[in-house]
Amino acid sequence: MIEATSGLDTDDHMRLPQPRTAMLRWLLAGSWTMVLAFALLKTGSLLVHGQHAAWLYRLDDPDNYMRLAQIRDWLGGQSWWDVTQYRVDPPHGLHTHWSRLADLPVGLATTALTPFAGGALAERLAVMLMPLLLLIAAIGLMVRIAAGLAGPAARFPSIFLALCSSKFDWEFIPGRIDHHGLQIVMVLGTVAALVAGERRRHGLLAALAVALALGTGMETAPYLVAVALWAVLRWARRGFAVQRVSVAFFGGLAMLVPAIFAATVPVGDWALAKGDAIGRGHVVAAVMLGGALALAAARAPARWDWPQRLALAAGIGALGGTIILTMFPEVIDKPYHMVGPLLERLWIANIAETRTVLEDWKGSPLTAAARMAFNTAMLPAGIWLTWRATGAARDRYALLTTLAAVALALTGWQFRSIAPAAAIALPLAAALVVQLTRRSLAAAGGAFVASAALLLVDGYIPKSRPRAVVADAQCANSVDYIDIARLAPGLVLTQIDLSGTFLVWTPHSVIASGIHRGFAGNRFAFETWMADPAVARQRLAARDVRYLADCTTNAEAVFLAREAPHGLVAELARGASFAWLQPVAHRGNPALKFYRLLPAAR
Repeated sequence: MIEATSGLDTDDHMRLPQPRTAMLRWLLAGSWTMVLAFALLKTGSLLVHGQHAAWLYRLDDPDNYMRLAQIRDWLGGQSWWDVTQYRVDPPHGLHTHWSRLADLPVGLATTALTPFAGGALAERLAVMLMPLLLLIAAIGLMVRIAAGLAGPAARFPSIFLALCSSKFDWEFIPGRIDHHGLQIVMVLGTVAALVAGERRRHGLLAALAVALALGTGMETAPYLVAVALWAVLRWARRGFAVQRVSVAFFGGLAMLVPAIFAATVPVGDWALAKGDAIGRGHVVAAVMLGGALALAAARAPARWDWPQRLALAAGIGALGGTIILTMFPEVIDKPYHMVGPLLERLWIANIAETRTVLEDWKGSPLTAAARMAFNTAMLPAGIWLTWRATGAARDRYALLTTLAAVALALTGWQFRSIAPAAAIALPLAAALVVQLTRRSLAAAGGAFVASAALLLVDGYIPKSRPRAVVADAQCANSVDYIDIARLAPGLVLTQIDLSGTFLVWTPHSVIASGIHRGFAGNRFAFETWMADPAVARQRLAARDVRYLADCTTNAEAVFLAREAPHGLVAELARGASFAWLQPVAHRGNPALKFYRLLPAAR
């Protein structure tokens, strides 16, 4: 079989519009100049938007603070395989599900810069620059995907549309050091490898990206499952023509997923049932199904037609899936099943990134419509592009269209999926523009302008909020903790949103955290904040809590006070004082009320 090195059909290259006149050449040069200027403006905007994150450590989200605390622990000597947060819910600490793979970008950058800038400045630079470097990688992969779909002409619209997307780039602003940006890069890397061509190396690179994505976190698992199903159907449809890439991809999964698992998960956790992080079930699935499908692709008789190959693949999937779900049912558990009904209702339901499109619609129909419009429009566009394509090009369009459908469903389910959904849909939009130029320049221009408008508008419309959020948390400046950090270390009861800031800026320990595996400490915190003050005092004494921190403008404090109008947090909001609580003066935000529990109360 002879392959086109670009992964494109030859006739696609021949039909691409060529700038044959001086005017078209000048227009093309002007377009690239506009893209360059826009890129510089966008980068400047991201830097300005992220200046607090870079220099004041306003990291926007509790998970970013928790990630920084984990990176500091690792660079400070904690084992690569030990991701326990020992200052969360002591004495045992919180055994998190977070992967060290997501610590690598900031951790390695900090280590590399420390000899030149010193530890503190190196960390600040790493926190600011690494998200931007991941953004560059993500845009580069999107451009590669668009070019793999529609040829070099797709590079310009893909870059421009990526720069327009407020949905996509918000995961890469300075200070966003959580794992979501890295996961987007891994998913795009998987797709880029598969649209680049059909050689062995493309299958192996895609398998490596899948393994790294699984090792980083499970949020992108639906996309990876869709990729695997697409690879199965491609082999069933085309057989020997894609034998090499299929064997490499499926065999790569069977080898690389357990390798990443062994490299990141401590031996003591290998037998644990885990659905919220890579675990034994995922490894067995990769080895069993990947190995069986690789063997089938390698040994299936060349005379077989597609129904026979499809039947074989379906049999492998049915048998392997039954075994895996019987032995490892945790692989399809709800991600937050362990938190319990109280935290599900009062905490998970009020996290901005877990709200559904229906909740968005109730808060602001305009917001919900704007957030879904681009991805909704790209799904029929992908179907049309797939229908009109032929050969290998049809497979590539089918992959992006399938992922766009998965992304649209996930975005409707949880808002957190909007960034990877936009990243997947952007190459389809660029390919649509290029394909339409072969029919009508006016249609292509209209599609280009419409796509850019749908991507831009989301950044400038009023945002809806979770139903209980009526005030932003305002207790995240480092200066708020200068005096508090000088106090004798002790256990602090605080709101979940403040847990990471206490870990980063003070030597104190906390009970609650923004990680769902910390459900025991979180439940204790919620129940204590809502309890009658006398009962709350007994609960705090039993846990030897030394301090209380109450950010009165924090959304959590507001809705817990509404939930329990006579509870501890509500009484403190009304200005009540208690003999067993001594206010501690500090020079930080006045909204941050800090108290010392007197010895008689402990």
